[in-house]
Amino acid sequence: MNLNMPELPEVEIIRLGIEKNLPTEPIKNVSLLRKDLRFPLPIKELNDLKNKSISSIGRRGKFLILKSDTSEFISHLGMTGHWRYESDYQPVKHDHVIIEWNTIKLIYNDPRRFGYILKNTDSTFKNFGPDPILDKLDKNQFFKIGKKSNTPIKSWLLNQKNILGVGNIYASEILFKSKINPKKITSKLKLKNWEDILTNTIKTLNQAIHQGGSSLRDYKNIDGEQGNMQNHWQVYGKENFLCTTCTTKIKKITQTNRSTYFCPHCQK
Repeated sequence: MNLNMPELPEVEIIRLGIEKNLPTEPIKNVSLLRKDLRFPLPIKELNDLKNKSISSIGRRGKFLILKSDTSEFISHLGMTGHWRYESDYQPVKHDHVIIEWNTIKLIYNDPRRFGYILKNTDSTFKNFGPDPILDKLDKNQFFKIGKKSNTPIKSWLLNQKNILGVGNIYASEILFKSKINPKKITSKLKLKNWEDILTNTIKTLNQAIHQGGSSLRDYKNIDGEQGNMQNHWQVYGKENFLCTTCTTKIKKITQTNRSTYFCPHCQK
């Protein structure tokens, strides 16, 4: 199963967990247990966090944003990355970065090292689309941009240059709720289709945040707990299950090497 996890809701849950217990005092030490993840770590900048404070934890799409007194870092979790707090640190295999305060440590662990930590710049998000939770989504603008695309709408939604934070799981769920076939060419969508897609994008992502995200394989929140959204999926992972709307069997296809699930009756 080719998963594109975590998506926006899971990253938001992690952000909230880090923010909840974020110390206000200056950082005591930063330990880098390797020089790179997917990309080389910004070693000097991370070491410079010593004696600085992390003022806030932000998020844009699938990226965490750690803001210090003097710099900002983006953290992408890849497939298996996660952050955790420990007051009595017990080393775990694949711990790579440790941010230490007087009474607690924030640790980044990533077995497959597909995640990364980079210094944030003014151009980091220049070529990305809007964040559906943070930004206003204009159906007319999406309709105009979509008219120029001959790719299937499911693939279009996965392109972070079009919209940030939607991945493989939630794209299938959004299109089911919008009654749009995932193979439909984006340029053929009507304005009403875009209104439905954007409305259901916001609803689906907010529902997933409320449910603590979707847990498959490696995802867990800052406290090591799994989410509950997987129990509310209507099509994803439901091949041959009966559609909750019309009782037609859910179908699975492959698009751009990813699994897509849909109802062939409701999503003609």
